[in-house]
Amino acid sequence: MHLCVVIAPNGLGHFRRALRLLHAVLERSQQQPRVTVVAEAWQRDATLDWSVARELWRRGVALVDGVMAPGVTWSASASTYDDGRLLAWEVRLARLPAFREATHVWSDNLAGVLAHRPEAFLTGSFLWSDVLQVHSTPAVSAFVERERALIGRCSPPIVAVDALAMPSVRARALLVPWMCEWQGPPAHGEAVAVLGGRTGTSHDRLAAAARAIEGRWRVVTDDSLMHDAGGYRGLAAAIVRPGAGSITDCVASSVPMLLLDEPGNPELKHNAAAVAQRGLGRVLPRGEEARAAEWIAEMTDTAARRAYAEAFAAQRRDGLVVAAEWILQHLKLERAR
Repeated sequence: MHLCVVIAPNGLGHFRRALRLLHAVLERSQQQPRVTVVAEAWQRDATLDWSVARELWRRGVALVDGVMAPGVTWSASASTYDDGRLLAWEVRLARLPAFREATHVWSDNLAGVLAHRPEAFLTGSFLWSDVLQVHSTPAVSAFVERERALIGRCSPPIVAVDALAMPSVRARALLVPWMCEWQGPPAHGEAVAVLGGRTGTSHDRLAAAARAIEGRWRVVTDDSLMHDAGGYRGLAAAIVRPGAGSITDCVASSVPMLLLDEPGNPELKHNAAAVAQRGLGRVLPRGEEARAAEWIAEMTDTAARRAYAEAFAAQRRDGLVVAAEWILQHLKLERAR
């Protein structure tokens, strides 16, 4: 058996989610299929200190880079997509022997693979067509129309986190609990993390919020925490661009979130609202960055800590197990005894 895993080049969240889940599948499988991951070298290099990734490379999982970028990523500027990147990656992927010859294809968040491998299954809590439809350029409109047609024609299985699944995914997905890598008791540290991911699209707002809290809390960043479960235990709260990866890390260690969504980004607006609705954080309105210290103070008083602890305790965090078991069955892999 040969499994080809295709991962979007949009930041690290997609990459880390797919590798977490792939690791969970291989850990539970008696058979060890050949696995090719199609992603970007910078994504691999940014996670070389992560035990999950190191274990996969040690097992012989291969990475093929130079295919997915430039490709499907988020940009607030519609002109970003005028160079044809929304479809050009498919041409490169379709030429890849590992993709053509694989017995099974798994795509993290990219429905375009269905044009070439209609039997593929997907992971992810949103469809790019729902996110990019905010842009009305010809290139984006063609991409949106094509992706929706592929989804409608192929009806692919989709594995999605229940708490974050957007409506178009929720209607057709296997919904699983939070897919967390580690857990711990509620955080009571003195540091505040500023988590913006690798896209850089919220840099100015995050930087302003970080300046506002300096001196009152010790500020830590993505790079210092990326794969350090213990580091999250030292957090009182986190200021977060609400991508799925950053949110999942905070949920894993019960870290309350002050969420900065982005105008025009439907996924982040949805994620921020979903987290706040579950009592796991608050949404910081645009223009309130200079008051971030006040917001964090309110979120970390005794009563708020107690409420957050109760909300986090109510979250199921066994989504990796649930999703891995489904994938094992889907791939017809024998479970390890």
